[in-house]
Amino acid sequence: MKAQHVLICFAFVLILSACSPGTSQEDQGEVDADAVFTAAAETLSAQLAGTQTAQAAEASPTLSPVPATETPVPATATEALPTIEPDPELTVIEETVCRNGASTAIAIVATLEVGEILSVTGRSQDGKWWQVVKDGEECWVFWNEDAITLEGNVFSLAFVNAPTVPTKTAGPTPEPNFWLSFVNVNKCGNAVYAVFAVQNKGNETYESARVNIHDQTAGIDNLSSTDGNLMFLPSQGACPKGNESLGPLSTGYVYGKITGATSGNTLFATVRLCTENGLAGFCLKRNITFTAP
Repeated sequence: MKAQHVLICFAFVLILSACSPGTSQEDQGEVDADAVFTAAAETLSAQLAGTQTAQAAEASPTLSPVPATETPVPATATEALPTIEPDPELTVIEETVCRNGASTAIAIVATLEVGEILSVTGRSQDGKWWQVVKDGEECWVFWNEDAITLEGNVFSLAFVNAPTVPTKTAGPTPEPNFWLSFVNVNKCGNAVYAVFAVQNKGNETYESARVNIHDQTAGIDNLSSTDGNLMFLPSQGACPKGNESLGPLSTGYVYGKITGATSGNTLFATVRLCTENGLAGFCLKRNITFTAP
């Protein structure tokens, strides 16, 4: 604003000089008043424009360009997937038994058939017994590489304090066992039966039995199959049907049909005894070879 006042005053002086009466036209020449006013206006306009430009430049700071920066992209972390071990399992490769504890002195609660696959839920401190689930119930299997195989991370299983002594204290429990022998052939009506003596050496009571007979000489894999809940004959000369059970430490007789077998052929019999009707419960089997009479 101060510069504008100075310029206005300067223009006013020029105007007064042009109009001064003390100077004659002859001495100084003719003065054009319009030219004076025009020059003063142009000078004033130029000064004002320069002043405004300077003020605008002073009021507006120069902005420095901001350098572009790249946003770093975080590297994707690749996490190693954990190795998933299969659930521990036991596979039966030879018929064996499952007990109510980790000892042969404890009662058998189930028979494990060849091909069964069971979940393993625990192990004994000495590593000789494995706890499995059979028909929804836990029982114990003794380690025998000829009878079972183990798969999965079985050694991560917790140790289980399994019973190691039987609940009964009356005396030692005999191992389930029976002896088998061929005694004779009985003809009952039109049927011919081979009769086998069975000596029960354990404390189990057997309620049912099955006898399968094969003719090895003729190559007949299944000459006959006889089973039921009345398989125990009271004597070697009796005919079917027999008694309902075979008690502990007792002797009985079972039979299998050999009608049509050629005399002198080699026959092979498998006798299976079970503690419950219908070939259920704990079962044990024995094999025997004999000659057809």
